[in-house]
Amino acid sequence: PPHPVPPVVISDSADGAFPEVVSQNQTIRAYWPESTSFVDDPQAVGFLQHMQIAPRLLHLAAHHIESDKQAPIFSALQLAGQVLSVEQCYDLLLRGSELVVLSGCKTAAGLDTGGALLAFQSAFLGAGAQHILSSLWSVHDRDVATWMQYFYSHYANGGSPSMALQRTQRSLLADPAYRHPALWAAFGCSRR
Repeated sequence: PPHPVPPVVISDSADGAFPEVVSQNQTIRAYWPESTSFVDDPQAVGFLQHMQIAPRLLHLAAHHIESDKQAPIFSALQLAGQVLSVEQCYDLLLRGSELVVLSGCKTAAGLDTGGALLAFQSAFLGAGAQHILSSLWSVHDRDVATWMQYFYSHYANGGSPSMALQRTQRSLLADPAYRHPALWAAFGCSRR
């Protein structure tokens, strides 16, 4: 059955430094035209903090601000003149969200505390999301946009997030322009 709340897509181009985040937004809206969408919008963080019902999908395309390795809880995503920190993400209403996608460089980075990873994944899983797709290293925004086109084509056709990830990787491996592991293997999926 369809999820009652359509996807929420938040993209920040860093004043045009990352123009391809807009194409990620368009890719998602092509599959889910009813999506709530913010592009370079300063109201995005407030919207997230005041959601009353969890969306099926939350896609965040933004610059990742890494904190000191000893304090990853202060890492954040830059969103239109504001930041969304790891700490703030614990308080978001995401219980029932199937997937949160963090489309930014090294959004899977964090601190292993000997049993728990202090990072965006733990924050979004703690807030109730079922799956988190995040990047393991830096990738050019043009390549990420292509990666997301493949991923969302597989995900929108009924695949689970992990199945869509696997199919995306296979599709990119078959494309000579994306055969290098730095491109096809840049994202990983964490599960609740």
